Amino acid sequence: GLKILENLNDDEEVTTDASNKDEDEEIVDYSNYQPTEIKEEDREADEAESLIDEDKIYKD
Repeated sequence: GLKILENLNDDEEVTTDASNKDEDEEIVDYSNYQPTEIKEEDREADEAESLIDEDKIYKD
């Protein structure tokens, strides 16, 4: 599978220094990128904390 993709890239002239740099930039962007959508684990934790906080507020 990988060899086929590499061959297609060579034929399409996609394997250039520019394209490789773009891929690296995307990886860097993703590592620095903070998604607006919270991960399910984080979301569940936040929701649990929020529910607890809301319960405390309502109890008060």
